[in-house]
Amino acid sequence: MDKLHPIIRWIIFIPASLLVGWASYYVLMLAHYMKNFGELAYYFNHLTAASLSGAVFIYIGFYIAPSFKKRVVIAYVLLTLISIPLTFFTTPILEEGIVENLRFSAQTIGILFMGWYLYREEENA
Repeated sequence: MDKLHPIIRWIIFIPASLLVGWASYYVLMLAHYMKNFGELAYYFNHLTAASLSGAVFIYIGFYIAPSFKKRVVIAYVLLTLISIPLTFFTTPILEEGIVENLRFSAQTIGILFMGWYLYREEENA
């Protein structure tokens, strides 16, 4: 049973981080829809929710992974950096609107900053 626990954690760390990152975005957006403060707050909430969901995404993957935590952080950050040009080249820039592009950028910034923070924490530990 001791050998099975890390295997299960390796299997679920990516789907769990995706699910929690997605859920955290929609929970924060739900808070805005419950109490609407106007159009400017709507845009601010989109960007804040996206950056926090990106940070939660990488943190949950880091937390669930049983070992090699620095490598997990590096892999998440590298996949994010690879996805930036792929997304900009495969998606027309203003097809979804400027808010969607800013949301993607905010989520990327959240992932990169949390990745930097977690990497520094692992270096100091």
